[in-house]
Order: sequence, then C-alpha cells, then structure tokens
Amino acid sequence: LVLCSDGLSKTVPEADITRLLAIDDESSAEGLIAAALDRGADDNVTAVTVAVVPNTGRNLEATVSWRL
Repeated sequence: LVLCSDGLSKTVPEADITRLLAIDDESSAEGLIAAALDRGADDNVTAVTVAVVPNTGRNLEATVSWRL
C-alpha cells in the first residue's frame, strides 16, 4: 500500500513506482522519494509504504524510517 503526495505521483510514472516497490520493502519509501527528487519534483514529496503480510500467529513488527 502506498500513500503519497502529488509531488511523487505527478513526477514518477506508475510503472516506475511499481518497479521501485518490488526492489526492497524496507527502503521503498526512500527509493520513491529519491526517484521524485532525481526527476526534479517541484512540490513537496511524501511517501508512506505499508506491506501487508499474512498473519503467522507471531507478533507483528513495524519498521519506520524517516527522511527529512
């Protein structure tokens, strides 16, 4: 699941977003932001990614990374 600002969605084509999400779950938001900035995004760029995984009966873990 991806939540993003128009600084990302107007700058990075959907096919590229899909490709970047498939590379690495833990750093996908950073990769999306970097792609938008590399393409000269002229608006704020915000991205939040959420990986939904099957419940295995174990405690869920969350990884949060911030880049300002």
